[in-house]
This record gives sequence, C-alpha cells and structure tokens, in this order.
Amino acid sequence: MGTFKIIIMCMVLGSSMRLEAQQAGNETGRNHGALFSGVIKGGELGKDSLNVRYVNNLIVDFRHSNEEFYVQPDEYGVFSFRLSPANGLGKVYLRLAGSHSTYLGPSGGYLSYYVENNDSIFLEITIHKERGVNHFFSGKGADKYVAIQNIFSVPFVRDDFPKHYYEDVEKSKVHIGKLIKRCELKINIMKNILDYFKERLSLNIYTLLEVDIIGKEYKNLIANISSYYYWNHRYELLNEVLFNHLKEAESPENILASSNHYIRYIIQKTILGFRIKNHCSDYNTSNIYNLLQAKPNDIFRDKLITRYLYSQQYRLLEHSNPTNIEQQSPEQAYEVIVRDAFQNQVQHLGLKEILASNYKRYMIGTNSYNFELPDIKSNLVKLSDFKGKVVLIDVYAPGCTGCVKFAKRLKETIIPEFEGNSEVEFVAISCFPEKEKWIHDLEESDRNASLEHQVCLWAGGSPNGKLFTEYYQIRLFPTLFLIDKAGKIYNSSNDGLTLSRSDEDIINMIYKALGENN
Repeated sequence: MGTFKIIIMCMVLGSSMRLEAQQAGNETGRNHGALFSGVIKGGELGKDSLNVRYVNNLIVDFRHSNEEFYVQPDEYGVFSFRLSPANGLGKVYLRLAGSHSTYLGPSGGYLSYYVENNDSIFLEITIHKERGVNHFFSGKGADKYVAIQNIFSVPFVRDDFPKHYYEDVEKSKVHIGKLIKRCELKINIMKNILDYFKERLSLNIYTLLEVDIIGKEYKNLIANISSYYYWNHRYELLNEVLFNHLKEAESPENILASSNHYIRYIIQKTILGFRIKNHCSDYNTSNIYNLLQAKPNDIFRDKLITRYLYSQQYRLLEHSNPTNIEQQSPEQAYEVIVRDAFQNQVQHLGLKEILASNYKRYMIGTNSYNFELPDIKSNLVKLSDFKGKVVLIDVYAPGCTGCVKFAKRLKETIIPEFEGNSEVEFVAISCFPEKEKWIHDLEESDRNASLEHQVCLWAGGSPNGKLFTEYYQIRLFPTLFLIDKAGKIYNSSNDGLTLSRSDEDIINMIYKALGENN
C-alpha cells in the first residue's frame, strides 16, 4: 500500500476513533475506566508499541503498577485500550517501545499523567528520527494533560552568585532572599496557568495540581538552600526560611496524600527542621520517623511514614549520630521501626501492604527472586544456577556515576580478593533499555573488565527483567544484593550493603557469608 493511502487510512481511522472516544465519554451514570485511543506516526508501522503502566489509586502510587501491558498498534499505527476503573484518581505511565530508542517522557522513559474515570483520550504520537517524539492529546479529559504540560514546563530563573557570597552572612542573606523570591515567582506563574484551565478541570484535579505546585517548588527550594547553608552553619537563615516561607497547603487529606511532590516536600521540610533544631547535618531513620508519627493521625500521615520508610534515599542510617535504639545495628534498628509502623502507626490497608511487601522482599534471610535473564550471547541465566555459591549482584543503569565508581571498586579491589575462589560469583545486571547500547557499554566503556570478571546480564528490555526490577521496586542505582549459598538474601542496599561501606567492609561481609554457609 502506498504512503498516501496509509496517510488517508490513518486520518479516517483517527476521526472514527475520536468520535468513538467522544461517544464513550458522553455516557452518564456509570464509571468506566479511562479509554485511550490514537495513532503512532513515523517509526516503523506495526512494530512500535506502547508500554502502559497504570496505578488505579494515587494514595498507593509508588511507581509500581496495578496493571502493566503492551499495546501493539495495527499496520496503520492505530491503537486503543481501556483502563480498569480508578479508585478516586489514578495515574498512567506511557513508554514508547519498538524500533526506535525514543521515549515519551524523561523519567525512566515514561510519560506520566493523572487519569479520571470516564476519560476518553485520543493520543497522537509522532516519531521523528532526528528530533525525538511529539505527542498531542485531545478528547474528554485531555485538558488536564495540556494544563500539566504547560504548568510544569515553566523554567526557573537562573541567578548565579560567586562562591564568596556563601561565606559572608550578609551576602548570604541577600542570596537566600533571591532564592525565595525566585521560588515564589515561579509558583505564582504556575498557579496563574492553572487558573487559566480551572473551568476545564474537575475540582479534584485542580486541587491536586495546586498541591503539586507547592510541593515541587518548595522541595526544590529546600534542595537549593541545603547545598549552601548546612555546611556553613547558617542555621538562623534556614530557620527564617523554615518558619516564614515554606508554606503548607490547606487541602483535604486524601488530596495531600495523593501528591508525591507534596509528600516528598513535607519529608524534606521535617528533615530540615530536625537539622536546624539540633544544629547538625546528620540524622538517622528513627529521628525523622519519630517526628512524622507525631503528626495528626490520618491518611496523609500514613502516606508520609510509608514513603519515608519505603525510600532508600531517606535511609541515612550510617551517619555519625547513633540510632535511638541502643545496642542495635542500623539494619536491626530499621527492622524495629518498620515493624512498629506496620503494627501501630499506618492504618491504611493499601499502604500497610506496600510497607510490608517491600520490606519483606529485601529482608535478610528471605528467599531471593529467581531471575532468568539473558547474557551477552542471549543465553538465559537463572539465579538458581549459582546455588551453592555466594553471589554479589550489582544492578546498574546508564548515566549513573555511582554505578561506574562502584564498578571500578569491584574491578580494582573486591573481585581480585576472591580470584580463584569457586564459591564466590559476581553478577552485573544492566538496566540499559536497549541491548545494543548495553553491549557497547560493556565492550567500549570503563565496564569492559566486567566481561572477564563478572556474569553480565541484561534486564533492561526483557519481560523477565521487568519482573525482577519490579519485584524489588528498584528505582535507585546501583542496587546491591549479597546472596548466600542457599539462595537467600544475606544483605542488600536496603540494609548494610551500601556504597558508603568501604571495600574492606564488603570483602569481610562476603567472607562472613562464606563462613556461615559452610
């Protein structure tokens, strides 16, 4: 079929699907899951597909989905799918997979948007070989997508200062004043854009986006001032920001709990308050957990506690401050805290399930996930193939500086220590999205030594790889696992096996695992 006929067919089918979407959206009295239909233009027709991940309740949105599937368009690039009904507000993550290494969004390749029941969205995706991907939304419910794109594309005002500004108290006051003014200016612009779309948005979406704006920008403000002032002991300046400028939203608790931007902001604000009050930069899990559980007992507090304990990035257990639970290792202290949160604090059933399942999957002594992943020659390798050996697993991703540094430590110090030891195996699992780029990275980059010293596996594009990374909810890299001879988790990044450990500590941990399994 000629190109002209294909274009005409796409136009006809697209018009037909827009009409179908409109008719479906006009049904009243029933709650249907959101309907997505559309067309993919460019690329290789019939080969490009959509990877869809869907969370049907924003309260329990931790980037793992209730549903995940691939939608394969027909030979003309036309596709259609319907989500299950949302429990309140939901969120859909879309990723383009197929013949081109182009994605719909910056975060892991996923484009994320809120969804409401009875939405009927027509999505037009155009693939440009040189310029990436364009996407256009229309239909019932599409206004919120347009609003989100406009609101969160507002740039921040750049206003750099020479280093000496941070060393002088008066100049620091000027600088921090400009940071606050820049933040508040951006918030006002974003709110004005939101108000422009107000009449076309549901009250829940309007309120949620308003909370998102506050959370996102004040979280960024905390990050900016943290860079300059903690280490210079400008606590009086930080205290002024904390009490006079870091505002909180006055919205229903279910909306506050639905905004991950706002949840992260309140956690960071709590950490900032602890550091100011104690005039220190260090804290541990129990310090912040105690402050969060003291907040009013509602679903928002449940989400704060769950997010805090769930996220590795907040688990700074190895700073100089001792834990509040005496005579216990950081791992044991964390276990006590999570058990208390599950049994006595968090009441929301969905959040309790997330807290328990995420913790139990990483728990020392738990059977590890028996992945089945391809190696560089496309041979499938299972974790159970290494039964009887101690296995150090390094899960890494492209563009990760910490991953490269740890790979160098492995190559230069840790792996040579166990050279010739048949009871120890080192496995490197790559989350590169394309197999060709993974292989090129192994052969040409600083990781080329991995081929000689490690079993190199690919999780980036295989279904089994997704099952592995989703099982452990791997979001930060590198993520490390030490597996004992029986195939159980001996340690991991969720416990003591972190990048802050010295090479000697990790080597001793491996020797200990070897000894305890003899």
